[in-house]
Amino acid sequence: MDFIVLKPLEIMKKTLLAITTFFVVAALILGAFLLINSPGSTSLSKTAGANGIAEVRDVMINGVQQRLLVRGDDRSNPVMLHLHGGPGGPDQAMIQSYGKTLEDMFTVVYWDQRGSGASYDSSMEAQVLSLDQLVEDAATISEMLLEEFDKETLYLLGHSWGTLLGANLVSQEPGLFKAFFAIGLFSNAKRAEKLSWEYALSKAQEAGDTDSVKRLQRMGSPPYVTDQEWIKNVFEHREILRPYENPNAEPLFDMLEVYTSFALYKGYTLSEKLGSLNGSKYTMKHLWPTVIATDLTTSHTQFEVPVFVFQGKYDQHTVTEVAKDYFDKIRAPEKKYYLFESSAHWPHIKEYGLYRKYISRHLKELEGQTAD
Repeated sequence: MDFIVLKPLEIMKKTLLAITTFFVVAALILGAFLLINSPGSTSLSKTAGANGIAEVRDVMINGVQQRLLVRGDDRSNPVMLHLHGGPGGPDQAMIQSYGKTLEDMFTVVYWDQRGSGASYDSSMEAQVLSLDQLVEDAATISEMLLEEFDKETLYLLGHSWGTLLGANLVSQEPGLFKAFFAIGLFSNAKRAEKLSWEYALSKAQEAGDTDSVKRLQRMGSPPYVTDQEWIKNVFEHREILRPYENPNAEPLFDMLEVYTSFALYKGYTLSEKLGSLNGSKYTMKHLWPTVIATDLTTSHTQFEVPVFVFQGKYDQHTVTEVAKDYFDKIRAPEKKYYLFESSAHWPHIKEYGLYRKYISRHLKELEGQTAD
């Protein structure tokens, strides 16, 4: 029997070829998978009736093309404008993935804010982005929706950064809205970030997590001097905080699940998914300084519409203690604060049933129906 003896160099070449082939094939499979799951479209829910709506729209808003996802089981229902967090963090992929929507009660309009998600374009990089622009965009969209759906007012829902945007919008254009639902209420970022840093440091010390302790001590306690320092440190702080915010509070702090829901989301094309990553950096660069400079407890305490707050007990992003202090200062025709005992920053996902119950109750009351 003849044996083929391979020299070490030949073995190395064949091994490298096998490894390269494996990664190329894996990349092609992954690319095909992402492409198949990225048609840039949406479809009616299983519960939608003949009057249901499910549309991906690219609309020109104040000179910039922006993305709207419009979904609802019955287009005659009240209309809700959804303001995502971040800044730069459209969340409809996660909401759709977990099936935690309000689309049976409202026609929900998920808006990718200027510079975010599918509303980002590389040509924007030379432009300055501001809170005032987003408020103007949101008002324009609201007026457009009122006309299209023949409504007198909309419902406004904001999460995290979306509550800062929402507070400004409702204050400037109260006549457009029937109520403001605020999840993870923004208030005073400098105070919240300092308390959150102290919390993360304390938890890391208790856990004997010396690496995280060193990283937190290296960045130091907020506030920071420059915008660049703020942005760099807030990302690192969030990464360290993740396992300590309350690991049993909600599923979204498993980042693999977050990325998977985004990869599987069909409302974006593959290029839009890739572009949204740059959009997140762009919006943080321009808007995080505004976040840090804002204290709603001194600027936005008077509202002309009802305000309903949904706050996770363990929220260390907007920090529940800070959010509650702000809520106590708010004056509105009606206001209500709901504390979710098993949630952190995403009570509308973790305790969805309770969240739906509260939303449904207020919707019926505001629409003049019999509440449960």
